[in-house]
Amino acid sequence: MVKMRGDDPRVDIIGFGQIPKVSRFGDFAVRILAPNPSPMTLDGTNTYVLGSAQGAFIVDPGPSVDEHLKRVEEILLGERFDAKGILLTHGHIDHSEAAKSWSQHFDAPIYGANAFNGVRELSEGSQLAVGDLKVSVLATPGHTSDHIAFLTNDGALLTGDHVLGRGTSVVAHPDGNLSSYIRSILRLFDVEKRIALPGHGPEIVGESIDSVLSFYLGHRKARIMQLVAFLEGANADVHEIVEQLYGNSISNSLKFAAKLSTLAALSTLSDYGYVVEEGDRYQLASDSESFSFEKVFEIDSLD
Repeated sequence: MVKMRGDDPRVDIIGFGQIPKVSRFGDFAVRILAPNPSPMTLDGTNTYVLGSAQGAFIVDPGPSVDEHLKRVEEILLGERFDAKGILLTHGHIDHSEAAKSWSQHFDAPIYGANAFNGVRELSEGSQLAVGDLKVSVLATPGHTSDHIAFLTNDGALLTGDHVLGRGTSVVAHPDGNLSSYIRSILRLFDVEKRIALPGHGPEIVGESIDSVLSFYLGHRKARIMQLVAFLEGANADVHEIVEQLYGNSISNSLKFAAKLSTLAALSTLSDYGYVVEEGDRYQLASDSESFSFEKVFEIDSLD
């Protein structure tokens, strides 16, 4: 059974603009912050070097920026690491733009969930290793259909955009899927991890990881219940729904992301028969009191 919580446990996290350009975590992981901050990328894309004496993997190279490449090269040279591969948590451009050029630069293959243009395919249970470092692949679809996470043998969980260091993630409809996203959240409770290293934002440590997962579930439930309650007495398009659910609580620059997650929720509720779509407008198919978030998403909850 899992617990859902409404409050964000990340109350003491480092402020925007204060994440060091380079940070080390445990035996194998180094984070290099890319210089691409924005409302969607938060502090910037976190690129990780996972390495041992026998070689290293570069996770999510991020944007094609010479400054960023130079800093990653400095880490590899300082640690005397040879790059053995470029790993992608997913294909969004803020994570993957530099993958092809870096692959050529380091003479290292690209690994990811989508095997195209020479990318070597990874899936649930895939294993990569260099020396003492072992990396296991976890399928975590939802944010995108091709999203995967990486778990090192010393308990570092690289979550990509599935779980962020601050805020909540977008379910990027139509490629993203809300049911898949929630199942991927649930499976991370059972993973043995000591630190979560997200694609954006600061690290999450120890017991706080499961607390953040509980918050992510609680946040999704709250949004879904708001949506169901609003649609019970309304016939609305997605723009009207986003304004009702989010209003002034987020900036206009984030309304597009809110629209994607709202469309993902509407699509899932439509698949389960709770929402009817006519043209570009939506309404509830039955009384809201008959709706159960836990039942729809098969969550055995303590709440």
